[in-house]
Amino acid sequence: QALDEPNERWIGYGLEYNKTYKGYIYNQPVPGYSFDYDDYKFFVNGSSQVSILINNITSSILYAKILDTNGNQIGNTFSGNSSSAINISQQLNTGNYILEIFATPGLTSTIYPYNFRLTTNLSTNDFESNNFIVYPNPTSSKIFITSKEYVSSYEIYNALGQKVKEG
Repeated sequence: QALDEPNERWIGYGLEYNKTYKGYIYNQPVPGYSFDYDDYKFFVNGSSQVSILINNITSSILYAKILDTNGNQIGNTFSGNSSSAINISQQLNTGNYILEIFATPGLTSTIYPYNFRLTTNLSTNDFESNNFIVYPNPTSSKIFITSKEYVSSYEIYNALGQKVKEG
């Protein structure tokens, strides 16, 4: 999917996890902008380690950072160029976030494409093991739960943090 984002956070596209996107840095026709800002929204459900890979960068330098919905930066600003990718790994709690990718467009070209991908590893610090086994993992259909204790209820979430089954 190819996207070009406006310079406004509140109208940024919503991202899906584990999907590769192509973004573009454009020369800005509007005076007052020194950078072209591409803002992408994403949601984290539960404490998660979010990883972002930005590669195939064609501009001389590209920057990226994560913001909360108030525009406050979380973590560092990362940079890459045509010979290096940007790898961001950030522990985030439940909430809405913005991936902001930006660069100063050059004078020799008006379009600078880049690719990016958002992935997550769900985690929690308060997990209690009840000596159970869930298999097979991964699966596309049935799963089995084996436990030494009676399981009175369960909830199953996918990699996006969406509840897909309960019982």
